[in-house]
Amino acid sequence: MKIALIISFFLSLFCSSILMAGTGPSMAAKVIDEDPNGINVHKTPGGKIIFTIPNNQRDGGLRNYIYLFNKEGPWFYVKLQNGIYGWMHSSVLGLRTSSINGDPCPLQRSPRDNSPVLVWPETDAILQILDLYYVQYPESERVEFPVWVKLSYIGRQRGKTVGWMPTDCSWDNP
Repeated sequence: MKIALIISFFLSLFCSSILMAGTGPSMAAKVIDEDPNGINVHKTPGGKIIFTIPNNQRDGGLRNYIYLFNKEGPWFYVKLQNGIYGWMHSSVLGLRTSSINGDPCPLQRSPRDNSPVLVWPETDAILQILDLYYVQYPESERVEFPVWVKLSYIGRQRGKTVGWMPTDCSWDNP
């Protein structure tokens, strides 16, 4: 019994260290800011700059395929395609919408399936990521997966709308 408890303790430490290292559940995002000086990645939220993503890297470059893990205030802990981990401000991160079975995905008032629809963004629209809503899945494990994403959308007809969309409505490869 003691051996099982010791093994269980070390396994839980190992698993939590993997999640904190940014290798656990995540979702893909892309840089949506067009700053000609590039986009900064920080060691801590608002802290020392450890890397700058150049503005000249486009499709398939470092501006795409940014993996979001944790969030602290308006900052996301991220992993870049080149293996660098750091913090990026939410104002520079976004995603591209897709559709489910050919149907467009709505922005909803809250992160629930039966929540009222606020607006129907066009397929392939680029939206700013504001927050993630996680669910513990399955209940017996400590791993959380983002299932809803809070987004800001600027439409041609309604202006700015902030709402929630299921993560399966965003492209895996922004």
